[in-house]
Amino acid sequence: MVERAVIVYTVDFPDDAVDVSKTGDPPRGQKPQTKEHEIWEVITASSYRYYDKTDAVWLADWARDNPYDFVPVHEVWNEYDSTLSGGQSDYEAVYPLIRAFHEVLLQALKSHKYHSAPKIKLAVADIPSFLRNNFPTTVDEEGQVIPGGTIRWEGREVLITAADDDIEYIEVKSVLGDSKTLLEFLIDCISVAAEMPEEFFMRTEAGGAASAAGNARFLAFEKKIERKRNAFQADIQMLIKMHQVINNRRPQLAKVFWEEIRPEALVDMAQALQQTVMALEVLLQRKLVSENTSREMLRSIFGRFFRRMKGPSQEAADAEGNLDIDAELAKLTAAFSKNGNGSGDKKPAISGQNGGGANE
Repeated sequence: MVERAVIVYTVDFPDDAVDVSKTGDPPRGQKPQTKEHEIWEVITASSYRYYDKTDAVWLADWARDNPYDFVPVHEVWNEYDSTLSGGQSDYEAVYPLIRAFHEVLLQALKSHKYHSAPKIKLAVADIPSFLRNNFPTTVDEEGQVIPGGTIRWEGREVLITAADDDIEYIEVKSVLGDSKTLLEFLIDCISVAAEMPEEFFMRTEAGGAASAAGNARFLAFEKKIERKRNAFQADIQMLIKMHQVINNRRPQLAKVFWEEIRPEALVDMAQALQQTVMALEVLLQRKLVSENTSREMLRSIFGRFFRRMKGPSQEAADAEGNLDIDAELAKLTAAFSKNGNGSGDKKPAISGQNGGGANE
């Protein structure tokens, strides 16, 4: 239990050094000039007190009694580890990889923009003749190049060149292929660090091997969720008890039940339950284990299925009222072996339509 909690806030107070009436006009939406104050809220089992650290004074007008007789604060650790002196966020291990992914993606986009621009190489022996034949607007009447002229490529599907001239595009090796490989590797690293399947990042693969790998990744994700549930279950129960006391109820330990993460897990659990029950039935018939042992085994292994299962003695007492299948079958057999006249070689009438005639 927390005996004393100190919560730090930042609160805007009107600035006493400035005349509020001259700096603010609330009816017209003009806020007065304010100043940030660091407020410490000190909570104990008996009171709530507030300390203004900025002005080094206690705010007596804010103080009030604590009617709950306990500190309604509970400390929760995420991924607690003694080597970390506490816990850590789920983003800490993944953030460097996500940042690297974004950097590679931005670099790939810049590289794509650079390589998508057309670049042409001209190897021309007689430049004035080449311009006169293909771009006549760039030369004057005497065949001389006009200074500052512009070559326009619109509508130039065909270029006329001399025998020694050559025109080709400059092909620069793109890094997009290597970037794609690096991005896929970073997604794999993010998936491993976050313990989440790659399908959550909109990356899927086809094929049997990919399906098997996907099941393995989902298994790690299920284990992570189960670890979170076990870690926070006691904290959730503590908060529920606090909530019950605050609402003038008797604090009781609430039972927390979790649903299955995947529907396929229910099928696997049912198959495992069937095999276990068959094995226990053989052990009971051979008198190798007791009924109490079998009940405790079912409770320990399949607690999710038998959530409302009571103790061994109470469960055995309640089971005495179960339907005896063998006795009920014997009664039904005896009833169907005779009809209303007492003759055993005829079957009873199925409905009122054939009650007076031959039974079918």
